Amino acid sequence: MDEWSIKKPWFKTAGGIAVVSLFSLILAIILIFVGFFVYYSWQIKYGNIDNLEKKFLEEKKDNLDSKDNEQKIDLGTPVENWSKLIKKNNPVRGSAEAIVTIVEFVDFECPKCREAYLVLEKVIAKYEPVLKIVFKNLPFEKTHPNSVVAANAASCAKEQGKFWEYYNELFLVQDLTAEGLVAGAENVGLDLVKFSDCMGVAKYQKEINLDLMDAANLNLRGTPSYLVNGYKIEGSLPESVWDKIITQLLQK
Repeated sequence: MDEWSIKKPWFKTAGGIAVVSLFSLILAIILIFVGFFVYYSWQIKYGNIDNLEKKFLEEKKDNLDSKDNEQKIDLGTPVENWSKLIKKNNPVRGSAEAIVTIVEFVDFECPKCREAYLVLEKVIAKYEPVLKIVFKNLPFEKTHPNSVVAANAASCAKEQGKFWEYYNELFLVQDLTAEGLVAGAENVGLDLVKFSDCMGVAKYQKEINLDLMDAANLNLRGTPSYLVNGYKIEGSLPESVWDKIITQLLQK
C-alpha cells in the first residue's frame, strides 16, 4: 500500500544538522575571539595594565616549565653591586619596576653593535613589559675614530630629551661624519643651535669617561657588552639566545 512521504526541511536532515552544527561552532569561535580582542583592547585603554603584565609573566613561565632544563645557559656569577653602575646621566627606557634590566655598553661606530642593535630591538618589543634598558658609552677611539664624537652627539641629544630617537638614528643611518651627526639631529627634531653649542665644547665628555671607567672596572674587552641583571655577557647575541637568557631570569 502506498503511503504519503512528507519531505523534511533541509536543516532537519542529517546533512543539514551537520552543516548547522559546523557553522554554529565557527560562529562561537569568532565570538570568543572578538570577546578576547575587545577585553584586551579595553584593558589597555582603560583597565589595569598590571593585570596584563601579570598574565604576560604567567604565560612566559608556563612556556618555560615546558622546556628541557638542558637548554638553560650558565650565566656565571652576577657582578657585585651592579646596580650602582646605573648613574643619573645614563639614559633609561622601560619600566622602573622591570624584572630584567639590561645595561648595554655600546660604541656607535662598532659594526657588531649595529648588528646587536637590530636584534635587541626585536627582543625589547617581545619582552617590553618586563624589561628596562640602560645605555652606557664604550667608544673605542683607536679603532673607531668617530665613536667619541658620536657619543658626545648622543649625549647632546639627551640634553634635549631625544636620546633614544637619536640613538636609533645613529644606528639606522650610520653616518657619523660631522655633517651626518647634524643631519641626524635635524631629523629627530633637535634645536640645531643648542646641539652645535653642546658639541662645540664636548659638554658631556666627563660623563662618557665615567662610563669608560665602569667598563674598565668590569674588564670588558669589547662592544657590545651587557650586564643582564648583573650577569656579564659580551658580544652580539642571536635572538634565540636572548630568549633563553630573559626567560631563564624570569623564572628565578
